[in-house]
Formats: sequence, C-alpha cells, structure tokens
Amino acid sequence: MLIQKMYKNYHSFFTLNIFILVFIYLKINIIQIIKFFAFLLVFPFLFLILFFGCVYFFITISELIFYKKIPISIEKIGNKIKISKFTNIKQLNIYALITCVSIFPSGKFILVAEKMILIFDINCNIIQIIPNAHNNIISYVCIKDEKKFSTCSYKNIKIWFKKDNKFIIFHNIIKAHNSGINKLIYNLKGNLYSCSDDFTIKIWEENKITYKYQSITSIVNNYSIASIYLIYDKNIMITSGENGTIFFNLHNNNYITSIKEAKCDWWNSINRLNEDQIIIGGYDNFMRIISISQKKIISTIDNRYRCHGIYLIKEKGIFLTEENKTIKIYRCDNFKLISNCNYAHEDWIYGFIGLKDGTIASYSRDGVIKIWQF
Repeated sequence: MLIQKMYKNYHSFFTLNIFILVFIYLKINIIQIIKFFAFLLVFPFLFLILFFGCVYFFITISELIFYKKIPISIEKIGNKIKISKFTNIKQLNIYALITCVSIFPSGKFILVAEKMILIFDINCNIIQIIPNAHNNIISYVCIKDEKKFSTCSYKNIKIWFKKDNKFIIFHNIIKAHNSGINKLIYNLKGNLYSCSDDFTIKIWEENKITYKYQSITSIVNNYSIASIYLIYDKNIMITSGENGTIFFNLHNNNYITSIKEAKCDWWNSINRLNEDQIIIGGYDNFMRIISISQKKIISTIDNRYRCHGIYLIKEKGIFLTEENKTIKIYRCDNFKLISNCNYAHEDWIYGFIGLKDGTIASYSRDGVIKIWQF
C-alpha cells in the first residue's frame, strides 16, 4: 500500500516536471518565433532607411566635390587676380515663413511673414509689428513711398498709410481678384497693378475725393500670371507665367508679342539686366536673357534647379536663388558663374534686397533673413 502511494506521488511529480519542461521549451520557441516575425516586419524599413541615407550621403558628397562649398569667386583683371568672398555677416531670426521683403527709399525695409508685417530701420532693428495684418498668408508687399505701401493675401489687397509715425490700414479691397494674387507694383503715376492666378491684370487708381482705390482697367490673359514688370523708357509692360512671357504696350495695354519658352512661376523672377535686356528665371530650371528691342531670347543658362528670385547689382553681378537652398552669382556681361553658395538657408530662398550699406539680404521660407557681404 505504501509502495503504491509512493509510486503515485513519484509519477505525479515526474509528470509535473515533464509539463514544466515542455512549457518552458514551447515558451522559448514562441518568443523566438515572435522575434523572427518581428524582424521580418522591421527589416524592410531598416533597409529603406539605410538605402536613402546612403543616397543622401552620396548626393551631399558629390555636391561638395563638384560645387564649391565655400563661396569664393576668382576673377582675372589684367595681370591681377581679384578674389571675392560671399560672407554671411548677420542673421535675423523671424521664426515665421517669410514670403516677401521690400525696401523704403530711406533704407528702412519691410517684410511679411505669414499673416504679420514687420518694419525695420536701416540697422535691422524692429520699429513696428502689425500682427494679423491679413486673414491669410501675405504673398507680397509693394512700397509706393515712405508713407504708403500695399500688401496682398489670396484675393484681397490692403493699402497701408503712415500716421503719427505708425502704419495703419487705409483701404481694404475685398475680393480684388477671383483667385490668388501673386504680385503688386506701382507705376510712376501712383496707380497700382496687380496680377493673379485668375488670368487677369488689374490697374487700380486712387480716387482724388475718397482716396480709395478702384479698378480702372482689367487685362485678361489665357493663363495664370506669376509676375509683372514695367519698363517705362521702352513703354512696355511684361507679364510672365506658366505658359510664357507677354509684351504689352504700357500706355494703352495692347498686346505686342509673346515668348512661350520664357516661363516663370514666381513673382520675383524678372529683372532688368541693362538698357536692352531683361532676365527671367524659369521653373523649368533655365534662366533666359531676352532682348527688349528684338523681343526674343538671345541666351539661355541651365541652372539645374528652379529659380525663385533674381536680383541685379551691376557692379557685383546677377544674384540668383534656387529651390535647393543655393545662392548663385553670375557675371552681368558674359553670364558666367562666379560664385556658388550651397546651403545658404535651411529651406527655399525666396529673394534678395540690397541694403543701403552695400550688403545683400536674402530671405527664406526657413524664417531667417541673412545679411551677406560680397
């Protein structure tokens, strides 16, 4: 009887040990199986991260090899070598998307960042902030004189006037266009031109009694208009957009001719090079030189990237911004690249202004204004 009882107890103990060993073994295998399938799920993502990391590394290395990281230009004048450096000497952090900057005749400048307006003195100190100046992101600012400027946001235009040393809203033109407004520009008479994605250019005149602006002319195109440029001595108005560049008579607004190859999609992409030439930066990665008298393309330059802004200083060169965060400087006479500054900003560079002290200010979508000496 005792022996039977001992046998049963031993058998139960042995069976229990077997079950424990089997459970431990299966648990280990289940964990290993879970780990294996987890690895199969995670591995493709790790591979993609590694692959794109290697691609980015090789692109960066190639740019450093084939394009100058340090912006130095070397120019031979006679038997002498002139070396110029494009150096960042100051930086203003706005911490908001900067879309446009314009300069007053006195040297003060104004910038629009998202929905607000900031006004700086000639030493880059803020003298006025207008928060929530528009309900949408402000796309452009245009200065008439020391006492008046205009801004646009989507379909609306606002006129600002200086009173008691501060700028206040003077006139709000609601639904000035049926679509987004890209650029504003004043002519010599003080009339305001606006171009839009609704295929129209409108001319606004100030009423001498009410001092409010009213539309007096509407010019209809067959495509979206990104930029407008006025050449008074040639009596020409130039518009450009995604379908080409058009010449109009400045006095009667009659159509003259068009150049379909010269396309741009940015308001800051047209500038005058000299008495008979303009330069247009296109979204198709090409910069084109156009003869005003012949009204045709006379030279084409491959930028590799889409152009966002062109600024001209005859003594120093053609300053060009690209969507790959690069600033390029070309000679004005033969259009050769003399300086290339990679990664000048951390995001798209929208344009330049020339300051009174001879420096250049670039502004970007990264919310930073950089002051450059060249």
